[in-house]
Amino acid sequence: MENVRFSPRQSSSTQATSTPSFGIRPSMTPALPNSRRVRRTLFVGAFVIGCAPAQPAPRAWDITDHSPISPADHGAAHTRPGDGSCTYSAWSPPLPLEGVRAGAVIRSPSLAIGHENTYVVGNNLALFDTAPSPPRPLIAVTGRGEDIGRPAGDFVFASPRAVLDGDGILHVVWAEPREPRPVRREDWMFLSSRFASLWHATYASERGWSQPERVYGSSRISWVHGTGDLAFDSLAGLNGVTADDSARALIHMTFRAGQWHSDRIPRIASVPVYSSIAASGDGRLYVAYVDADRSVRSDANSVFLVRSPDAGRTWLPPQLISRSGENRATQIEAMVSPDGTVHLVWAQNLSGELLPEVVRHIASRDGGETWSPAEDVDVPDGFGTLHAVADGCGAVHLAYEVVVEPGAEGGSERGQLWYARWAGGWTALAQPFGDLNSTEVALAASPGGSPLLVWSIIHPANDVYQTTFSSVVSSLELHP
Repeated sequence: MENVRFSPRQSSSTQATSTPSFGIRPSMTPALPNSRRVRRTLFVGAFVIGCAPAQPAPRAWDITDHSPISPADHGAAHTRPGDGSCTYSAWSPPLPLEGVRAGAVIRSPSLAIGHENTYVVGNNLALFDTAPSPPRPLIAVTGRGEDIGRPAGDFVFASPRAVLDGDGILHVVWAEPREPRPVRREDWMFLSSRFASLWHATYASERGWSQPERVYGSSRISWVHGTGDLAFDSLAGLNGVTADDSARALIHMTFRAGQWHSDRIPRIASVPVYSSIAASGDGRLYVAYVDADRSVRSDANSVFLVRSPDAGRTWLPPQLISRSGENRATQIEAMVSPDGTVHLVWAQNLSGELLPEVVRHIASRDGGETWSPAEDVDVPDGFGTLHAVADGCGAVHLAYEVVVEPGAEGGSERGQLWYARWAGGWTALAQPFGDLNSTEVALAASPGGSPLLVWSIIHPANDVYQTTFSSVVSSLELHP
């Protein structure tokens, strides 16, 4: 029995072993050779369905500005009765996220969208070379690219995750490593293997940042994309989940009455390698995780779900959702749509190898008691990172980020952004922005249920070996 986290920047010939890597996300592994200097531009995208032009519009993004474009690769706009009954147009053209300071790179971005405010947080790490590591590399900006600073204190701010509560207050939880702290930027490549504590701070425009407080600590915990997660619910409040590798436990964390509380979820005596948490709006919590099935002699990563009917105060026994056998599952996302349907989306191998070959979706309309048959969408070869969100009409949107070239050994960094939608069935995976060289993706839905994408565009290196990056935004409009 084994469980494996893999790094999407590992060699494609790498075979899984019983010794896991540490779930390093593409953004936290070597990006460019030491001789290169980097500038990125962050872009934002909105959804209406179709292809957008490759060049960003020469204006700043506004969350209320969702300009539709002509349907293209995804075909004409259409309606799927019985699964949200929404019409989808096309993703809006990517617009620059202005105001991000020159040279800044939003690695491993996390996107938080509220009724009035939108925030993007991440780590500002252009390269993973021998240059000195930035001392406090948290970058946090509004949806218009305005820098909001960072909490006080001498923190590393590794892998920050962000969520907005019902009052529009931004909550950010990040990881801190054991000593030694990163001295060079290359020290970040495997920093997640030394995460030992989680910290929390809030931001409100009228008050600024709160004083950071410790959420949880152990000798080794998981908090990169796909291995730790946050969710806010009006009844359940702010909740999080992380795997405590040293204690062989899955930890539920909740923020109630201004205090953090943490407990291990019962009856999980192992080390889940991926986890995700979702809230239903009525106090119920769903934690999906990937782990080896210990009840059989041989099993790679299988998919499990554990449920709480009362905001994490008690937990039902874990459910085996999908036994992988030799065909391992890897990344997983749990979501709840407005009608209460629970969705699980994960990456699945079909041939006994390491890398995903499909993204799989199942749904439950009775709170996780029974599940629909699995439906798969093929994904490109290579190292991929999935991002998924349920919209206001009950459809699930998938952004799939593929590392084509990691940028090592003198080559340029290259990536692809793919998209598919499940609404009673999958659309074919396609590139809604053409073959735009893309990386560092975040996907979320607005309170009204419209998906929003944030990612970085990579511009090819020129004759003086300078690779530039642009941050952009795009959104997707729903038409009920």
